[in-house]
Amino acid sequence: MCLSTCLDISMSMLLHLRNMLVIFIGLLHLVLKKISNIDLRFRPEIFVPTNHADRIKEGIFLKNIIGNAYSGDLVHEQPLFLLAFEILQEYGLDSIAITVSHFACGILLSWVGREIAIDIVKGLKRNKVSESSLSLMPHAEDYVNSMGDWILKAYFCNPLVLLTYISESTSIFNNICLAASLYGTVKGSMVLSSIFLALAAYRDLYAIPMLIPSTVYIISKKNCLKTQRKWPSMYTYVFLNLTIFITTLGFFLFYSFKITGTWKFLDATYGFVLKVTDLRPNIGLFWYFFIEVFGDFSNFFLYVFQVNTIFYIVPLTMRFHKHPPLLIYAVMSLLAIYKAYPSIADIGIYISLSPLWIYTFNHTWHSLQLLFMFVVSCILGPIFWSLWIYSGTANANFFYAMTLFFNASQIFLLTNIVLGKIKCDFFSENGLDLTIDEKKVSLCLE
Repeated sequence: MCLSTCLDISMSMLLHLRNMLVIFIGLLHLVLKKISNIDLRFRPEIFVPTNHADRIKEGIFLKNIIGNAYSGDLVHEQPLFLLAFEILQEYGLDSIAITVSHFACGILLSWVGREIAIDIVKGLKRNKVSESSLSLMPHAEDYVNSMGDWILKAYFCNPLVLLTYISESTSIFNNICLAASLYGTVKGSMVLSSIFLALAAYRDLYAIPMLIPSTVYIISKKNCLKTQRKWPSMYTYVFLNLTIFITTLGFFLFYSFKITGTWKFLDATYGFVLKVTDLRPNIGLFWYFFIEVFGDFSNFFLYVFQVNTIFYIVPLTMRFHKHPPLLIYAVMSLLAIYKAYPSIADIGIYISLSPLWIYTFNHTWHSLQLLFMFVVSCILGPIFWSLWIYSGTANANFFYAMTLFFNASQIFLLTNIVLGKIKCDFFSENGLDLTIDEKKVSLCLE
C-alpha cells in the first residue's frame, strides 16, 4: 500500500515537472522574441514571397493609396487575409495575433497527437498480433498519455518553429489553420476539418491535397464505429467532405471578389504559385533549376515539378488507406518538400508530429546518420548563404547543394518512418521467430 502511494506521488510529481517544463519553454519563446534583435527579414530559409509581413504592409499601403493591392508583382496574399492584417495593424494586435496563433498551434498539435496515438493503439489491437511480437507494440497507456507532452515538446523545442515565431512569419496562420483541420479530422468532425482545410487552402494552394488523407481518416474513424462496413456510406462521406470543402473555399474566393471587385487577385496569388515567376533563392527545389533551364523547356519542366508535388499521393493512399495517421504524415512531408515556395514553417509542423512513430524506430536504418544529415544541413545552409551573398567567396551552387542535402534528409526521414511502420506491421503479424524447414531464420526487409 505504501509502495503504491509512493508510486502515485512520484508519477504526479513527474507529470507536474513535465507541465512546468512545457510552460518554461513557452515563456522562453516569449522572452526570446522580445529580446531578439536579429534581422531575419532577408533569410531565405524563413521568408518566401508568400509569407513576408513586409509585403503585406506594402499591399495594405497600395490598397489604401491606389485601390489595388496587387499592382506590380510584390503582394501575393489573399484579399481576406490582407483585410484581417489591416484591422490587426490598425489596433496594434498583429504581433499578439501571431503569438496566440503560435501557442494555439502547439496546443492543437498536442491534442491531435494524443488522438492519433489512441487510434494507432486501437489499430494495432484490431490486427492479428503474434505472441512473439508483443514487444513491438507500444505500451498503450504510457504511449497515449505521454504523446501529447512529447509533441508539445517537439513543437516548442524545435528551432525551426522558434525561428518562424521570432521572425513573425505569416506562415504561422497557415499552420494554425492546418492544425485546426487536423484536430477536426482526428475527432471525426467533417465540418470542422473541411472548413479549416479550406481556409488553409485559400491561403496556400498546396493545402488542397490534404483533403485526400483527411477524408480517408474520417471514413476510417466512422467505419470503426459501425458493426458492419457499408461501402455506399464511404462515397457519401467523400461527397459530403468534398462539398463542404468546395463550398467553403468558393465562399472565401467569392467574398474576395466582392472586396476587390475583380478576379485578378487569383493570378497574383494562385497563379503566382503555379507559374513560379519569382526565382529568389529559398530552401525549395524550384528556383535554381528554373534559373538554369532553357526557356523553351521551362513550361514542360514546370508541369513536371508541379505534378511531382501531388504525384505520390495516390499510390500512398492506395498503400496506406488502412493507416490514415501515417498517410497524413507522409502527405504533409511531401508537400513541405516539393512545394514551389517552402519555408521552415512548413517543415516544423510535420517534424513536431514525428514522435508518433517512436515505436517504429527499432526497425529504421541509419537513424544516427539521418540525424547528422539534418543537423549538418541546418548549420551549413546559412553559412553557405553568407559566403555567397555577403562574403562573395562562394556561389549559388554551394547554397543549392546544401538545399538538396537538406531536402534529401527529409525524404530519408519519411522513408525511414514508412519502412519502420511496414516492418513493424509485418513482424506483428508473422512474429519475430520465423522458421523454414524447422530451422530458425531471421528476415530482414530492405
